[in-house]
Amino acid sequence: MDQKIAVFDSGVGGLAVIKQAKKALPNEDLLYFADNKNAPYGNKTAKEICTLVCDRVDKILCAKPKAVVIACNTATSTCMHKLVERYPKTLFVGTLPVVDKVAKPCLVFVTKARQSHLLG
Repeated sequence: MDQKIAVFDSGVGGLAVIKQAKKALPNEDLLYFADNKNAPYGNKTAKEICTLVCDRVDKILCAKPKAVVIACNTATSTCMHKLVERYPKTLFVGTLPVVDKVAKPCLVFVTKARQSHLLG
């Protein structure tokens, strides 16, 4: 059995990532995991987000994926470093908007949790 690529999001936004991944990787099998029960993540503390994400990744890894895509900007910016540290043998791919590449001035909408990472 071929290993699949797991895509995780806190809600349904990861479906757009799945759509693009299928175009870019037509020969790959994808598994989609959404944490709709706890969405949205944006109003939670960093500790709450990391606890939720690590718990979900523990379950995702039971499927033995070849890689895990974190399709949630908030989860990526908040705890990607923790995931890489906690699961050193797992390939993680995160998603973040490329805020520094947009025309200035600009208006960016972010969650409360994501705001703290952008502003330092």
